[in-house]
Amino acid sequence: MKKNDIIEFIKYALVGSSNVLIDFIILNTLMHFTGIYQGSYLILFNIASFLIYSTNGYILNKKFTFKSEKASYFLYILVLGSAMIVNSLILFALSVNNTFSLDQVLWANISKLIASITSGIVSFLINKFLVFNKPSKVKNR
Repeated sequence: MKKNDIIEFIKYALVGSSNVLIDFIILNTLMHFTGIYQGSYLILFNIASFLIYSTNGYILNKKFTFKSEKASYFLYILVLGSAMIVNSLILFALSVNNTFSLDQVLWANISKLIASITSGIVSFLINKFLVFNKPSKVKNR
């Protein structure tokens, strides 16, 4: 792995962290006001937060992480939308199976964290090589 790849991954992680913060704030606000901490409504809450954090992520990744002029918003939303679906399914599955009988709010947040880390790693790889892919620089001979 090249130094540039490591720097890109760190930048992506910073942008991802801001997205996770936005995601958790929205998710916890919706859970708090509705009193719902498990089940299929969490998927709806996830979609609401996705619409906000995905826009933030696209702008920051395009300008800060990958510095790409030709990034496709459509591809980005397609990748993030797919990741959000996987994220939502993991969140749903974990939230309804509170194996350790933890507090509902705590378990919902742990479930969300596990889902976010899993989908975030896969999203980085897809975004790096597909969405924000820069043409390789060919040296003139």
